Amino acid sequence: MFERGGGAEAGPSGGARLQAALADWIANHPHTLVAAPYTALDTLQEAHREHRLPAWDLIVVEEAHRTALEPLTRNPYAAVHFDDLVPALGRLYLTATAQIRLSAKPPRPGTRPEPAVAMTDNPLFGQPIDTVTRNELVRRGLVSPYQLDLIPVLAPNATPYTLQRAAAYAVAHSIRRHHLRRIWSVHHTRDHAHEFALLLAAQLDNAHITAPANPPSHAAPPSPPSGADA
Repeated sequence: MFERGGGAEAGPSGGARLQAALADWIANHPHTLVAAPYTALDTLQEAHREHRLPAWDLIVVEEAHRTALEPLTRNPYAAVHFDDLVPALGRLYLTATAQIRLSAKPPRPGTRPEPAVAMTDNPLFGQPIDTVTRNELVRRGLVSPYQLDLIPVLAPNATPYTLQRAAAYAVAHSIRRHHLRRIWSVHHTRDHAHEFALLLAAQLDNAHITAPANPPSHAAPPSPPSGADA
């Protein structure tokens, strides 16, 4: 496995050294599995162009809908489709989001929303070879039968604290409604997690909240999310 700007088992890291190391490794280990993020596509392209990295037998493209957003000429992840950039004998595209009708980017004033590729309608992706529904995945025990509870916050100028209070109320409501015993709450920072835990405790009289005894300062880096037992 390698990432742009960083090496792995091959040893060298960064730029041309990484590209040369990858090409040399593949040349001496023909039966090799390479795992790389989309951000390493430029490194792969350079390795093919400058160091004669041979074509891949198979490229497995996970989260393939990320390569589908139009226009392809401005999508850096679309390079994985084309043999003149990243050559391959075959490609296998995997996604749970095959239909993307509109770009997530807001349209400019006076223009229509920018269309995105529907993977099932684009010959680049070939024909689907297998599909599975969420219900089938739940039946197999591979996916949890999750539910979504949406509680709107109607305050037009809600502050972050107001939104935290609303989130705590929503979680407390879900705990009571579904008789939940353990929940896991995900937050961006320790401060947010600690504040949310205290607000949730105020909503639940008999809750045991797991939170740090001394909350960190606002300058603290992100950390693993907090948990709460109800």
